[in-house]
Amino acid sequence: MPNYEILVVLPGTLTEAEAVPIGETVKETIGRLGVATVVLYDMGKSRLAYPIKHIRYGYFYIVQFSAEANQVQDIERKVRLINNILRLVLRVNNSTNSTLDISKLTLTPLANVVSLDETPGPVREMRREAPIKPKTETISAALPVSMEEIEEKLDQILEKDLEKV
Repeated sequence: MPNYEILVVLPGTLTEAEAVPIGETVKETIGRLGVATVVLYDMGKSRLAYPIKHIRYGYFYIVQFSAEANQVQDIERKVRLINNILRLVLRVNNSTNSTLDISKLTLTPLANVVSLDETPGPVREMRREAPIKPKTETISAALPVSMEEIEEKLDQILEKDLEKV
């Protein structure tokens, strides 16, 4: 039988006492469907990568189990019917080890997570700068030629054009 994993994300608005029974309900629901070796891992509360339904934190649970391919669709459908599930991700676990090694997982501590608004960087600094203003130097100050000389040269060019016609 192939091994599968389901990642269940519960809203962080729940208390831990409310989240744990829901995780157990997910495990029991999968177990009732005739699945072998159901293992539940409580990964704790962590910040979501992006808000889901205006919720920024969630409780993460990973459920590993072995099941026949024809059972998986029914399992996913029944687990989705459980209340208070923000996200559910099902995947085939192709690794030879069917149990999760928690020591290899690294979750970002909440103290190290900052929002984009608090993160300094070149993009934020560029937004704060004033827009670039064009230089307002006069042409006469930048050129060593006077306006009178330019007018004389222009008149000469125009006269030559009139002679050709």
